[in-house]
Amino acid sequence: ASASIGGGDNIHWMINASHQQSKGFSATNPDAAFSYQDDQDGYRQQHIGAQISSAVTEQLELGLNLQHTNTRADIDNPFSSNPNPAAKEQLNIVAFTAKQAWSATQFSSAQLAQTEDNYTLVNEDGRFRTQQTQLQLQHRASWNTQTVNIGMDILRERLRSDTVYDATARNTQAVFANYHGSIGAHS
Repeated sequence: ASASIGGGDNIHWMINASHQQSKGFSATNPDAAFSYQDDQDGYRQQHIGAQISSAVTEQLELGLNLQHTNTRADIDNPFSSNPNPAAKEQLNIVAFTAKQAWSATQFSSAQLAQTEDNYTLVNEDGRFRTQQTQLQLQHRASWNTQTVNIGMDILRERLRSDTVYDATARNTQAVFANYHGSIGAHS
């Protein structure tokens, strides 16, 4: 089931919520003797989200996006002492956006977002918390039948866990450019 509501003229907003669940089915079969568990692996998921954006001026729009999801999934785990092993995940996203029109043919956009993912094996060791912070910048210019996009993307990722890993962080930077258009007749 899902529902959403929204509206606005200069300030656009939307709130949405959903719930999904399944009694599941056995994800393994008896021929896989090592990991076979004759049970139904169901799941439940609840989600709520909110978006708001405002045209601050005719050229500038600012926005905020918030998302929260809770999931519980029954899993097959032959090593578990738990007769009904399950995993829980909580996902949170916060994103700020800005769009600036410089003219009728040029605009820039920026997004700063943070995602946090908490994953836990229920009643067992196995806790993972990942955090991503991302900055995306883009500029687009168009004229006649030509369009040029340039931009950059910076991503910072962090992991905290009760499992020891050699690496728990990484940073990624990327730049991009593309051209799309028609130059003239060809055969």
